[in-house]
Amino acid sequence: MTQNDNTIQVNQIPANTWNWLKMNSAVLSLEEISGKGKEKISAGDLPESVAFIQNAAADDESVKQASGIKTSLGEKAPSLFEEHNACVHVIRAEKNTAAALPVKLSVTGDSPAWNELVIHAKENSTVSVIVEFDVKSVNAFCTKIIAEKGSRVHFSTVQLSKCDGVHINDIGTEIKESAYVEVTQIELGAKKIFTGIRTSLCEYQARLRTDTAYIARNNQEFDMNYEAVSTGKKTDCLMNVKGTITDSAKKTYRGTIDFKNGCSGSTGNEMEETLLLSSSAVNKSIPIILCDEEDVSGEHGASIGKLGEEILFYMNSRGISRSEAEKIMMKAKVMSVASRIGDEAAAEKISEYMEGSL
Repeated sequence: MTQNDNTIQVNQIPANTWNWLKMNSAVLSLEEISGKGKEKISAGDLPESVAFIQNAAADDESVKQASGIKTSLGEKAPSLFEEHNACVHVIRAEKNTAAALPVKLSVTGDSPAWNELVIHAKENSTVSVIVEFDVKSVNAFCTKIIAEKGSRVHFSTVQLSKCDGVHINDIGTEIKESAYVEVTQIELGAKKIFTGIRTSLCEYQARLRTDTAYIARNNQEFDMNYEAVSTGKKTDCLMNVKGTITDSAKKTYRGTIDFKNGCSGSTGNEMEETLLLSSSAVNKSIPIILCDEEDVSGEHGASIGKLGEEILFYMNSRGISRSEAEKIMMKAKVMSVASRIGDEAAAEKISEYMEGSL
């Protein structure tokens, strides 16, 4: 996977397309992510049924169980985080419990931050986790989610970093029988963003929903890789991405639903909505459905375009300029996803960030 001594390939799609499209993977510069990780993570009040373990030991039950989970960044991710001395943390929801409040984590600081998080929802448990990023340097965060039988996990990330550094939001999930995982992502800051989710729907009626919102502006580079692999019977996944590209920003989206042999009765759907507001902006999208099973249903679609003249005319007739109309639509896409987090404080921070940065 290594291209040379200073770069590696990440966000690799499982089935390559034509090389000239330059979408099969992304290139991550090792120089741009230099610097050892330092712990910059803090937690708010914890629900009684949830444990938060900072700097967890390698023999922790959840850490050991999560070690085999693959993530979106690719096969180089584990060694990359190990080489940068990433701190490993664990959130564990006990069996047959439902957390009344979300677990809130905050990642802040001025120097490189490398963290790994294991979310372990034991059988029939329910837990919600919200992670907020406001880092002024390199930020790399790897999350592995274990959803045991009948559990429910809602994991949300809010990235509002004001920096010219690299932000990595690398996620992997393992969803077991009748378990449900929902992931909500808001990506607004940093100069280069590498994010995605690799999900294993490995048992009967495992379910996944992901919602991602972003604004790519100025000279930002935004690279996404989402992959849902169904091996269990009657699994279901829904992946939604909404965003805006303006100025000279670049965005690449890879979305794969992979129906493996034996996953009969499974369904999958992915949808991307992209608003283009500049002729200099670059958009690349590659939705993929792979199928090795007959009794499945998979759908994908993409809506990519500019603001419609009817919308602009309607807003102009009410005294709203074109630039203000564009800002309204940009914010609306983000806030429609932010509402899924279910936390008013997080939604307010997102709204304030956009007010100040747009």
